[in-house]
Amino acid sequence: MKRGLPKLPLGVQVPVGRHLFSLSFRKPNLTDANPNILHTVRADWFGGVEEDAALLGDCRKRWFQSGQSRDEEIRQQFAELPEQFQGMAPGAFSEAGMLLGAVLVLDQFPRHLFRGMGRAFAYDASARQLTHHALAQGWERKLREIEGLFLLMPLQHSETLEEQKLSVQAANELLMRSRPGYREMLEQSVESAEKHRDIIVQFGRFPHRNQALERKSTEAETEWLKAGGMRFGQ
Repeated sequence: MKRGLPKLPLGVQVPVGRHLFSLSFRKPNLTDANPNILHTVRADWFGGVEEDAALLGDCRKRWFQSGQSRDEEIRQQFAELPEQFQGMAPGAFSEAGMLLGAVLVLDQFPRHLFRGMGRAFAYDASARQLTHHALAQGWERKLREIEGLFLLMPLQHSETLEEQKLSVQAANELLMRSRPGYREMLEQSVESAEKHRDIIVQFGRFPHRNQALERKSTEAETEWLKAGGMRFGQ
């Protein structure tokens, strides 16, 4: 699946709520960060589940239901990594697994480290840039399906409809090539992608982020949240 890679200018400042976070894409090297740490990140995150579907139950709890305990684990082990990898040029990563590790660092870790804060979303643009690069190279096919799920997650977290549509399309393609033991989770991943897309269609953004990003909610958003609108752990 080849995708076009959107261009971002060097030194761009990305608005997140009322805040500006700088993304300075550097030359394609890993001299500022130990590339071996990305293997550690992947091992910690997946724990072998990419080869053994029997581990999915425990992994899903750690990924999606762990709360403060998992937040603290990541804080103790990996707190400095998002800053180290933010804005690193996609060309710095020579293979899919290493790039996936960086996507986890930029997309997943901040949501644990800064839960409920605007900074939880400050690294999203860098993560999406890496995901687009991987798709443009067809690297998603070099990963196991459960790894591909997290490679695509930055698209699911996007507040642009174009990327949401791509998220749903890519999730369906991932499901089509999934192994039997992983199929149920990949089906749920498609459903999740569709829910994220539908929220963007309805509101143009994720209402649950408004408070953390100091954005004023519309009346419709407020009513939706009061009625149990999804907050995705934030």
